[in-house]
Amino acid sequence: MGPDFQSTLVGSTVTKESFKDIAYGSKIVIRHEDSKGGYLHSHTAAYPGGSKQQQITCYPHRDPNSYFLVEYPVVYENNTSVRQPIEGFKKIKNHDRIRLRHIETQRNLHSHNVRPVFNDDKDVNEVSCYGSDAVIGDANDTWEIITDDDSEEIEAMNSKIKLRHVNTGCFLSSRTKKLPEWAFGQQEVTCSSKTIHDLTIWRIEYSEHPEQPEGSAKTRYKPPSFLRNFIELHKAMWNSNKGLTSSHPYESRPLDWPFMNRGISFWRAKPDEYGIYLIGNPVSWWSGTVAVFLYGLYELVKLLLEKRQNMIQTSSYFKDMMSGLWFFAVGWFIHLFPFILMKRQLFLHHYLPSLYFSLLALGAMFDIATFKLKKGQWAVAAVFLLIVVRTYIQFAPLTYGYKQSHAACKSLKWRSKWDFWCGSE
Repeated sequence: MGPDFQSTLVGSTVTKESFKDIAYGSKIVIRHEDSKGGYLHSHTAAYPGGSKQQQITCYPHRDPNSYFLVEYPVVYENNTSVRQPIEGFKKIKNHDRIRLRHIETQRNLHSHNVRPVFNDDKDVNEVSCYGSDAVIGDANDTWEIITDDDSEEIEAMNSKIKLRHVNTGCFLSSRTKKLPEWAFGQQEVTCSSKTIHDLTIWRIEYSEHPEQPEGSAKTRYKPPSFLRNFIELHKAMWNSNKGLTSSHPYESRPLDWPFMNRGISFWRAKPDEYGIYLIGNPVSWWSGTVAVFLYGLYELVKLLLEKRQNMIQTSSYFKDMMSGLWFFAVGWFIHLFPFILMKRQLFLHHYLPSLYFSLLALGAMFDIATFKLKKGQWAVAAVFLLIVVRTYIQFAPLTYGYKQSHAACKSLKWRSKWDFWCGSE
C-alpha cells in the first residue's frame, strides 16, 4: 500500500511528518511510488557485472542506507571536477539540477550508458553509486528534478517527482523485479529511456537541513479520500493475487468449483492413515448449483419468450421470490467471476463466498417449488434437511480428520476426481 494510505493506519511505521521545504544540503529519503518496493538504497556491495560499481536498489525498510544528501552538481575548473560549496538554505524547485550523495558510503547516485548486469535492454542504463571523498565524481552524477504535475514548488511527502539523468536523458525508475542473492533480493533500480510513467515516479518522504530556518513549516501525507483508499486496497489485493503464479498439486479452476470436482488435501497422519481433506457437503453444494443454474435457465427462457411477444403470467408472490433469486444469483456470479480472470493458483475454498449465495438461492428456489404444498412443504424440507445432516455425518471424518475404516473412506468417493487417500486395505 502507498505511504499516504499507510499513514492513516493506527500503529503505522511510515514517516509521520517532515520539514516541508527541501534545499541544497538537505538530508533526504526517497521512496518509489508505484511499486511500493520501498526506499532508494545503496550499500557497499558492487554489481558482479556491468560497471562493477556500487549497487543501487530499492529496499522496503528505511535504514541508515536510505539517506542521501542533496548537493549542487560539480563544476569544472581546468578540466578538473570541483564540488560546489553549500551555503545557507536555498530551496530546490522544479527543473533544478542536483547531485545525490549517499551519506553512508559517500558515493554519488550515478548513471551512464552501460547495460545493467540483469537487463540487456538498450533503452535501460545501469544506476550505481560512484565516487568518494577523494574522487569527487563527474557529470554523470547530475540529475534534474521534475515535478509530476509541473508545479514550481517541491514539497516533501506530497510532491511526486521524477529524476532525469542530464547526460543521457533517461529517468530513474524501478519495478517489482527482485534481484538475485548478490543484491540480497532487493528491488532493481535502473535509468530508463522508456518513460513508463508509473515506474519513474518518486517521493521525497523525509527532509532535514543543518541550517533549517527557525519556524520552518512541517508537512504530513494528505489523507486520501475513502474512495481512493478503497480503490487502492482492492487494486493491491488484485495485484497480489495475480502474482501467485506457481502451481500446486491441489489447485483447481473456478469452473470446477460449482461442481466440486476436487477438494484440498490439508494433512495426512501417515501415508496409510487418516487425514484432513477439504470438501463440501455434496448434497447442499450441488443443490445450490442446480438452483443457480435453474434460475439462469428461467431467465433465458423468459427472454426468448418475450422476444416472441409471449409473456409469462405469474403471481405476485412468484415475482417477489424471483426478485430475491436475482439478487442471490448476481451475488453468486460477482464473487465467482473475478477468479475466472485470474491466472494464479486457486483452490476450492475461494468459492466459499459464492457458495453462500448459492445456498440462499437454493432456499428461495425451494420455496418457489413447494409453496403450493402448504403442510407438505414442511415435510419435504424436513426430508431434505435429514439428507443434508446424514451426508454431513458421513463426510465428517474426512473433513475433520477422524479415523475411519478403509471401506468407509472408499464409500465417500462419490466422484473419481476426488483425490483423497484412503490408505491401503
